[in-house]
Amino acid sequence: MPNLDDWFISKSKEYKNNNKIDLSILKKIILKKSEKLPKKIISITGTNGKGSTAFLINKILVSNNYKVGLYSSPHLIEPNERILINDVPVSDNSIKKSFYSIEKNNNETLNFYQIFSLAAFNLFFKENLDVWILEAGIGGRLDPINCFDADISIITNIDLDHENILGNNVEKIGYEKSGIFRKNQTSVFGDGFIPHSVKSKIKELNIKFFKNNKNFFLEKKKNYFKWNDIKIKSPNFHPNSIALALKTVNLIDESLTKDELSKPIENSSIRGRCDLIDNKYLIDVAHNEHSAKNLRKFIINNKLNKKYISAIFHCSENKEILSIISPVKDLVSSWAVPKIDNERMTSYETVSNTIEDNLNKKVRIDETLSESIRLSLKEKPDSLILIFGSFYLAGEFYKEKAK
Repeated sequence: MPNLDDWFISKSKEYKNNNKIDLSILKKIILKKSEKLPKKIISITGTNGKGSTAFLINKILVSNNYKVGLYSSPHLIEPNERILINDVPVSDNSIKKSFYSIEKNNNETLNFYQIFSLAAFNLFFKENLDVWILEAGIGGRLDPINCFDADISIITNIDLDHENILGNNVEKIGYEKSGIFRKNQTSVFGDGFIPHSVKSKIKELNIKFFKNNKNFFLEKKKNYFKWNDIKIKSPNFHPNSIALALKTVNLIDESLTKDELSKPIENSSIRGRCDLIDNKYLIDVAHNEHSAKNLRKFIINNKLNKKYISAIFHCSENKEILSIISPVKDLVSSWAVPKIDNERMTSYETVSNTIEDNLNKKVRIDETLSESIRLSLKEKPDSLILIFGSFYLAGEFYKEKAK
């Protein structure tokens, strides 16, 4: 029997040519089990910070004895990371069994992500959970999580990303992401610009709307964050994610104490988000300009720019390579691109040529990620190894480290 990672890849290839998107089919399936819905459903979309925001909401609620299902994407190492029940990844067999039951009983033509999502929801239905946290993969309007009428919707921010799917400007992207809104619903929006397409949807649906740094605030102090009268010491998360998580949890349960809110955040960290390991490796899933700018801030704020930085970079197809590397180009001393056997990644030649042609830097092409790390350390033993550009590349690092 293949492990879940191999199974996931095999199944996704099996459904590769099926691009049908019709939420009405999924809604019919969901409707049959509507009596098993949780007390609260939270839907999350946005350009950056979705995963961190969902992660923090989950941590706070589970730590305070709520029964919670978290569905997110993509995963870093194993597909089980996408489906958590009470902060525990669901087993390989449970995922496969649930997937096959959807696959067997469905006569419609669904794509892989839709079937996998239904499999996750099916597992949640069985657990009598208090809260579901559902993170959209891309967009929101046509994502499987939008089968549900969420009680609280979150948009972390809106910026350019996945333009080939969502549209080539923030108005089109905002329209897709605000598709998770429902009439008279409560919605929480992160820091930054609100497109007119989102504003018009808020007005049309009479949304009860809360915006970070306007309707609620997380103050950044020297060594901590301040939320109302609560101090939170956490260098591990972006302030926008912390603020959104705290506001959302507050909307669900106003009775939680200072410690009940702050401790789960202070005691948590998330891999792949400015993850500094042994002051030697910095791993980040930054895959668009906005997230690369956050990476730059982290490097400078932690004075890592005083070190020699050896960057190992690769990204998914259809990504704007220059927009990802430009925010850190003046901080990086050397570049390496590992060859990666994954059809969703841009060719290593394209990545290498783009860097060399635009940054006037020599790029080393390596056979594997492990070779990139070894040669970078050999070239400059005291360098900081920066690995960024995609979830897949970051995941490969953690797999290597676990060996």
